Amino acid sequence: MHCGIQGDLTRLFNNCGFNRDTDPPFVGALELGDLAKEKNAVSRANIGLVDLSSLVLRKYLLKDPAVRISEGWNLIPLSDAHMKYAALDVYATWKIFEAQQVRTHGLVVNDVTPGGTPVYLHSSDHSQPVAWGHIALDRPKHLQGINITKSRVPVVIQAVLVPGHFISGDLLPTRKDTALSDFPHPPYTLICKSKHVRTRSESDDMLRCTASEHSPALESDAHYISAASGNAHSSCQYHIF
Repeated sequence: MHCGIQGDLTRLFNNCGFNRDTDPPFVGALELGDLAKEKNAVSRANIGLVDLSSLVLRKYLLKDPAVRISEGWNLIPLSDAHMKYAALDVYATWKIFEAQQVRTHGLVVNDVTPGGTPVYLHSSDHSQPVAWGHIALDRPKHLQGINITKSRVPVVIQAVLVPGHFISGDLLPTRKDTALSDFPHPPYTLICKSKHVRTRSESDDMLRCTASEHSPALESDAHYISAASGNAHSSCQYHIF
């Protein structure tokens, strides 16, 4: 279980001198990237462990190049730095796997998702919800001069979670990128790209992406994983669809 584990197993198989014609291949590999994409945590499966740690765990995983690419891996015993590197790798992998078993990221909506369906509007990298509301009951072909295509959906925004998030100008009548903080007080209708909208349960209404994401809980278990300073997606950052 890891990111890119199949490639690692192939290299291990070859380096150990196994023969593809006579020896069975390694089985049981679980690609974390595939799992995260299946759970709608990420938009692409070919993602590295560092990025996956940031998106799923909201933690920065330190991977020192001086340790990662070194001849120290050939030494017996390994140095403390190499053992910490390996332990962090395994620990982060397991925590990501655990998180995916209990967390639901909702389903991506489409042009047939029923009006009234509760949804989150997500950032373009799917790392966090930036607003929540529901699919508009009416789906006209045009709204304020903007075409509503199969890849777009009108959403009634009921609450903004990340005021600094920018809505792309191609979805607005002004044709200018605009921060959510510059829109009227909710509720209001916003045309969104379907791939950035996901279903939510009504019980999630109180969810807020705030500084609580910087919780050092993971560090209390494995203090080598960096703290909030490594969080790449705080509510102060701007995102453009």
